[in-house]
Amino acid sequence: MSALLDGLLAGYGIAIPLGGISIPIVNLALERGFRLGFVAGVGTATVDMACAALAVFTGAALAAFISPYSFPLQLASGLALMAMGAYGLLLIRKKKDGGKPGRRTGPRPGRYMAGS
Repeated sequence: MSALLDGLLAGYGIAIPLGGISIPIVNLALERGFRLGFVAGVGTATVDMACAALAVFTGAALAAFISPYSFPLQLASGLALMAMGAYGLLLIRKKKDGGKPGRRTGPRPGRYMAGS
């Protein structure tokens, strides 16, 4: 019984979160009807499936190709993460020091949409 409950909780944890495209699809369905929302959802699921299949089939080959460069890639990734963290801390400090009122100091939401 415990394994069943663990599986249900893990399934809900994977299925419930809405991605960046799910909310516009729900809005589309609410504004223009179920049929159009359903078609948009099926299209999104198809693209997700194609991307997952591509990752599965090319992942092993790509991993074998880049494995000699794993340490430099890990180092570059770590440095990039530390740079992003430092940038975020600088933005927080700038905001606390009294950046110009009325001016946005953080990243704009459009940059997140473009990056995803």
